[in-house]
Amino acid sequence: MTTEHVKPGDESAQSVEIPKESSPVADNQAGDLRASFGTKVDGTLSGKEKIDLGIDWDSLDKKSIFASMKMFDDAEKTLPKITGKRGHGIYLIHTAALNTRTEEKIILRVLKVISPNYHELQIEIARPSISDDHEVASFDFLQLKHDEFPTEVEDGCEEWDMKHRQTQEPYKTQGIAGKVIELTEEILKKRSANNNLAQSISAKSGQRDLTAWLEKRDFQADTPQDVAMLKRLKDRDSDLQEVTMFGETYTFDAKEFKSKFPELSGPEDPAVWDDENRKELFFYMKSCFKIKLKKSV
Repeated sequence: MTTEHVKPGDESAQSVEIPKESSPVADNQAGDLRASFGTKVDGTLSGKEKIDLGIDWDSLDKKSIFASMKMFDDAEKTLPKITGKRGHGIYLIHTAALNTRTEEKIILRVLKVISPNYHELQIEIARPSISDDHEVASFDFLQLKHDEFPTEVEDGCEEWDMKHRQTQEPYKTQGIAGKVIELTEEILKKRSANNNLAQSISAKSGQRDLTAWLEKRDFQADTPQDVAMLKRLKDRDSDLQEVTMFGETYTFDAKEFKSKFPELSGPEDPAVWDDENRKELFFYMKSCFKIKLKKSV
């Protein structure tokens, strides 16, 4: 599978390889479990090597990003289409440079991704000094509009489901994910001023560390059911079982799993992770214990 990108003004697509998922904190709700969006890994860069980019976030020209976001709703009518994975349409909204203390240029891209059912806001950070498509981080926000999804979203509101969030292993612990969330909140506040719709960001997680990370950023359990599930997770309910696979941790309700799949030994059974032969299990695994947290911006 490939995702393709273009530079501004360059309508020629560039194919990008997609490697295995490597982030223990990533919680990818859609797409391929083992795939991260838009990544090209440099063979000389060890996954265990820590690299402090020293990003100067104040160097980001936010005004230009805010201005470019006015094109978001009609991007497919005004911008050239970049063919994405599984035939999704990708439209480059904006490219911005981030300075670093080492004078290396880091690129931040804002894109619109259109799948058969949803529109997404995607924010990518890349290191063009290694290659134009070397990914530092990638975040996808699925757009839930009140007029298109009346049963899911309150009238007068627009919700953005953060269905994919990942900082690649060498660049963790630098606050990159937090800065992307802050930028997204600022973008949505500007959007609210333009379209008169309240804005919120939501995320679903069954991972203890990711859930705690979201709570620190003022995300709260969305429904009474989510509140109860969050309490179970924090209290380390004995019926909950955590399994780490592909560098990610998943939470299962052991009793529920056993009643649904009595022929299997448990969530750690290799058959659970065999998406070729046991698709029902594979998709159950990705959605079984998800707590929805939500923040208004």
